[in-house]
Amino acid sequence: MKIFSFSKKFRLKKSNNYNKVFKKSYKIQKDNLIILGSYNNLNFPRLGISISKKIIPSSCKRNIFKRIAKESFRIKKNYLIKMDFIITIKKNFLFINKKELTKILNQTWIRYYNIYI
Repeated sequence: MKIFSFSKKFRLKKSNNYNKVFKKSYKIQKDNLIILGSYNNLNFPRLGISISKKIIPSSCKRNIFKRIAKESFRIKKNYLIKMDFIITIKKNFLFINKKELTKILNQTWIRYYNIYI
């Protein structure tokens, strides 16, 4: 079941990787969720999550959001274009239940699908 793993190679770890995506990226927005994507030279997509304490003050809710976002990416990563992705949210984001958040993420990932698989 290695195809569904989320190892360290699928994560954006360094600040220069984040800066590259923030400077030159394609933006897809659904409700208050934003996914930024920038092409990489690797053979796999990578994910970074950027959520401020000002937007979601509760660390518990922030971690739930991150967990759901990582799980969604982990399942969809084999169908995605080879890009670096960053998930962010806007200030007026209201924390919704897990099912709705998963649905919004899945609808957003579809726009980044690799149609040549």
